[in-house]
Amino acid sequence: MTIETLFSHQDLHKAKAEINCVYTCNEMLKESLTLNDLESARIASEDIVRSLKELERLRHKKLENDRLTAFVEELKMKNINVEKLKRWGLV
Repeated sequence: MTIETLFSHQDLHKAKAEINCVYTCNEMLKESLTLNDLESARIASEDIVRSLKELERLRHKKLENDRLTAFVEELKMKNINVEKLKRWGLV
């Protein structure tokens, strides 16, 4: 599975930035631990967790959009007028 399949096209740049942040913070974490700088290590680890949460949010957003798209396609295959459902706020 590639990064392009995990996140939507419009969120791909943000996801890549968050992944880069995880890698950078991981290096900072290792360096801080090597230097016995626990405060800097804690800050780096919190930044890693924050980036991972954002990646999870972006992934969940794509999965929800994919589910909605599949649902709309299923309705279309059953000849259900999706435009009317949109106007009624059902889709």
